[in-house]
Amino acid sequence: MIRTRQITPAQGMFAGGAYVERWQVSRHGGLAGQSVEIDGIAGSVTDVIVRIEHLDGTSQMEHLLPQKPRFTVQGPTSTLQIAGS
Repeated sequence: MIRTRQITPAQGMFAGGAYVERWQVSRHGGLAGQSVEIDGIAGSVTDVIVRIEHLDGTSQMEHLLPQKPRFTVQGPTSTLQIAGS
């Protein structure tokens, strides 16, 4: 059963020489611990920057490459992790 749904349609634009596309998804139980993969970059020369914004205001950024098109979503950053950094 797929529990992830798209909340907003993808909106694309060119900004500063890069193509930027944004959309929102929601997943019952959240995305933490889930693997996210960008289809179509393997075998290409495209890099992808992904930013996950958590409901608590923290975020995760990942730089995906053709040889590394997948990452695992981390949970929201705890206060202890923020203090440690």
